[in-house]
Amino acid sequence: MNTVTIDELSVHAGDRPIVDSVSLHVTPGEIVGLGGRSGAGKTTLLHTMIGRLGAGLRQTAGDIRVCGEDPSCPEGRRRLRGTQVTFLPQDAAGALNPARRVHWHLDQMLRRTRPALSRAQRAAEIAEILDTVRLSPGLLRSYPTELSGGQAQRVALAAALLPRPRLLLLDEPTSNVSAATARELAAVLGQAAVLGQASEIGQAAGPMSIVMVSHDRDLLAGLAHRVHHVADGRIVPTPRQDRRPQAPPPERRDSRPVLAATGVTISYGPHDVLLDGDLTVYRGECVAVRGESGAGKSSLARCLAGLQSPRAGSLTLEGSPVPWSAGARRGTARIGVAYVEQDSQAALAPWETVARTLHRARAAARRHGLSPLDESTLLAAAGLSPSIVERTPRQLSGGQRQRVNLIRALTCRPEVLICDEVTASLDEDSEARVLDVLDELRARLGLAVVLITHNDRVAARASRSLLLAESRLR
Repeated sequence: MNTVTIDELSVHAGDRPIVDSVSLHVTPGEIVGLGGRSGAGKTTLLHTMIGRLGAGLRQTAGDIRVCGEDPSCPEGRRRLRGTQVTFLPQDAAGALNPARRVHWHLDQMLRRTRPALSRAQRAAEIAEILDTVRLSPGLLRSYPTELSGGQAQRVALAAALLPRPRLLLLDEPTSNVSAATARELAAVLGQAAVLGQASEIGQAAGPMSIVMVSHDRDLLAGLAHRVHHVADGRIVPTPRQDRRPQAPPPERRDSRPVLAATGVTISYGPHDVLLDGDLTVYRGECVAVRGESGAGKSSLARCLAGLQSPRAGSLTLEGSPVPWSAGARRGTARIGVAYVEQDSQAALAPWETVARTLHRARAAARRHGLSPLDESTLLAAAGLSPSIVERTPRQLSGGQRQRVNLIRALTCRPEVLICDEVTASLDEDSEARVLDVLDELRARLGLAVVLITHNDRVAARASRSLLLAESRLR
């Protein structure tokens, strides 16, 4: 029996097709990849396999069976979720309870899905899965907010693997991790597909199937048995990939530093993630900050944005001292540094339309005597339809949400833009569009950009690159 059987499935938002007459079969032990641009319908197709359609979406045609169950009905969903089928969302950090330690998340998953295990057996399973996903046992006492994006992704993957499901659904599993970590995760997933299911949940032993959404063509080609291309809600022949030429980065506008962080030390308990680091960014410049997952790149970004304070160090904006805390900043310094975080779902109010979000950003700029950047121009440049402003974040794909998150930050006309993996959830075409927008604003307005990235292609667009490793920025 197929693990997944989808026949002529359609899902609509109002009159607009999101999934359009899709047929897809997945056999036991098979890894199937879904590629395509942001907003093509890939994630919605994954959600239909667990019966989790977003607000305003409805199945309008076709039939779907997962592990012999119908996920569109409540009883089928109950029998599937968390035991036979597990799902790893794109924003892994948002799926973890920030008030609970890593050990609690993993232990609770085993208690719920494999109740026959003893305490000692659960501990052994957790130790084994941590080794599988290359995480230190010391992280079991950490809270999700103390993890890097890559570490949070691996914790969420560990939790998804613990039930030994028949089907694992992955939405951009490597979008927030370094190239080295992505290779490790690919090896983990390849091994996981041949593991047997746990007898405690009453399933026959056999290989696990994986359906994976990714913009990483190399990952899909190296791991998946089959790759389908999704465009406008349909599975279509894979198009020929013509890589867009990279525009050379604009020259530095002038030699005046717009932001300077000096002697920065960032610590968590006794552990220094950055020791006596210096970062100077000039007007019109783009500086890429690279490093492995957990090196401290996001911590540095949050300090520059005023969302946390380092243990030591000083910060200046346009040559004037600025408090580390954003709440203590005054005047234009309050919006002079804008931050685009990698978890776009957590960054946007889920109940608020895009139009309302951008309206508030424009109002903030005007309160400080600034003329906001034109919303329609930014939307078009980022490859987003004007109609997207009527939707809420829950009605957007991860890539669409991240571009809205970026546009909100740019609307306030900041002096410095801190981008934490801003292109991680984007396909290559959307990625190039976003970087082109930043290049144009750097050249025209002198926008300075600090770009946290794992991506070689993205880092190549920067004026210069720094490496954060072994607590040193150099």
